[in-house]
Amino acid sequence: MVPPEVMDELRRGAGEDALRSRFPQHAARVGQGVRQFDLVGRGIRSGQGRLGGVEVRGYRLISEVARGGQGVVYRAVREGEGEARFAVKVLRPASSPEDAMSHHARLEREARVLRTVEHERIVRPHEVGATPDGRAYLVMDFVEGTALTPETVKGLEVAHRVALVGAVARTVGAAHARGVVHRDLKPSNILVARDGIPVVLDFGMASVVDAEEMRQTLTTTGQFVGTYLWASPEQLRGERELSAASDVYSLGVLMHQLVTGRFPPQVFSSLRRLIEPGMEDGGVGEGSDSVAGVGDARLAAVVRRCLSPEPAGRFRDGVELAEAIEAYLRGEGPVEKTTRHRKGTWAAAAGLVALAAGLAALWWSVGERPVPEPVLLHAGMSPTGRRLVTLKTDPTQTLAFIPPGSFVIGSPNPQPARIRDELQQTATFEHGFYMLRNEVTQQLYQRVMGTNPSRFTVQPSHPVERVSWYDAVEFCLRLSELEGRTIRLPTEIEWEYACRAGTTTLWHFGDDPRMMIRYANFADETSSSINSVIAREPFDDGWAGTSPVGMYFSNAWDMRDMHGNVWEWTSSEYFVDPMNPETPSPATTPTLSRVSKGGSWHDTRWTLRSAGRNPLKPETKTSTLGFRIAMDESEAEKK
Repeated sequence: MVPPEVMDELRRGAGEDALRSRFPQHAARVGQGVRQFDLVGRGIRSGQGRLGGVEVRGYRLISEVARGGQGVVYRAVREGEGEARFAVKVLRPASSPEDAMSHHARLEREARVLRTVEHERIVRPHEVGATPDGRAYLVMDFVEGTALTPETVKGLEVAHRVALVGAVARTVGAAHARGVVHRDLKPSNILVARDGIPVVLDFGMASVVDAEEMRQTLTTTGQFVGTYLWASPEQLRGERELSAASDVYSLGVLMHQLVTGRFPPQVFSSLRRLIEPGMEDGGVGEGSDSVAGVGDARLAAVVRRCLSPEPAGRFRDGVELAEAIEAYLRGEGPVEKTTRHRKGTWAAAAGLVALAAGLAALWWSVGERPVPEPVLLHAGMSPTGRRLVTLKTDPTQTLAFIPPGSFVIGSPNPQPARIRDELQQTATFEHGFYMLRNEVTQQLYQRVMGTNPSRFTVQPSHPVERVSWYDAVEFCLRLSELEGRTIRLPTEIEWEYACRAGTTTLWHFGDDPRMMIRYANFADETSSSINSVIAREPFDDGWAGTSPVGMYFSNAWDMRDMHGNVWEWTSSEYFVDPMNPETPSPATTPTLSRVSKGGSWHDTRWTLRSAGRNPLKPETKTSTLGFRIAMDESEAEKK
């Protein structure tokens, strides 16, 4: 059997001679590993770009994602890369050369629309082309998620369901601000991504208000465009000039579905009028029946306005609808129509998305891949209202305020995997402090130190690792100069206090080890360098080593990755009794081991306990070891 470490190096591109030199004890197995790796590679290359008879040059299609009347969407890997981060929409075979040209023009148009919008919650296009057999295709970013349907929100609070629609409205509102009307908003075109935030898909039916030639490439007067059950009355009539209010109607239908589990009654009466043109409306459009089952009068007023039969009676666009939903969630009354100027920014939707993020756990059950929470930076507040400080050196990195208070450090006896040095004592903080919400990233470390020592360099958002305690202290000193305020490593007691966030359980999320997969990257079936099958957990989180920071749920104080990913250096010297250490100084040479906390991708769930302590020599550098930073409250006030 070829040793795992040899196969790992082969995957990273190591040659046979280099492997024989590096692993002399496995020299007899190196040749076998090279042959196995080459055989697998040839097998992959022979099927490059093919799935179900479809070939897309430069890409390997690995699975079918969706299928419809116009074509199929595949998940794909770009040639030369290892991550399946693309979606390829391949249209059905053309029936004639003219049909083929039309298909290609349709996808070119969709790509232009997507480039016009350029929004973080709308998929980004890459290229349009044709397969060897002439089928048009569009390559986009792949989004992993679940369609926003009544079934997927069962058990969720009404406010969370409505917040999801509000988040979608904000995104669609950004498209409206650029003159784009989606025209086909429905559950299958709205995915709640793995970060808990909705993403809007499929702008193939979109119209661009200020681009006449783009409208004409899609449809002519009298043709229906959209999906009947979610289409506005003017869409059903085949009107060509559709406004943003048409999308608002579709979102009203969706909101009614999510809240009540049913379509609003006028959906079916509108379809009946389409079939029987002489049928009268009967007042269904504006009457109370239009929001039957919604319950809450304030929410019913929002839904009723969305579903007005005429565009002039609805919210003007997605942003105006989002504002109405925000008002409802704040407990305010119905929002009156307004002509005031509104800023349709994504940051303004933060309150909606924070509520929507709670939905993520419903899609990812125990044993499946973990779920992150959204990373939102807005107005100096975190999604749960916690005060934030943003780093000037890297605005994507924020420190959250940890309030003053008391807690019990250590662990009770007995506790699974407890170590005798986890003495239980009460610690009190008279003043609050700030701590980085995630581990220091490779991107931030590179900006400050000019180098990246990490092993897992898949993305700059992965935590920096292979850093000694000395490296971490030097980083803090340099960052302090750049920021103009004192940055430091947290003490061991500060770290545990921030991790627990008021809890007394094994982990900050409770005592149930099955929940760990939602909160931490730890040893699983894909963890590299772990030879013992017993040490691995029986699931696959998709990460052979570290994962990007913020990929998992946070604790109650908005701290992420406190369990797993990488061990984190603290400033504290290791003493059996952590309440009585000598106060360490970064300027002096430490004589004792330093405490690291939190566990890593290489460790089992029991090692990741809040009370766990890991003393290490300060010169230690491993791919399981990183750090996060802290700041006194007084320093946060400096500009």
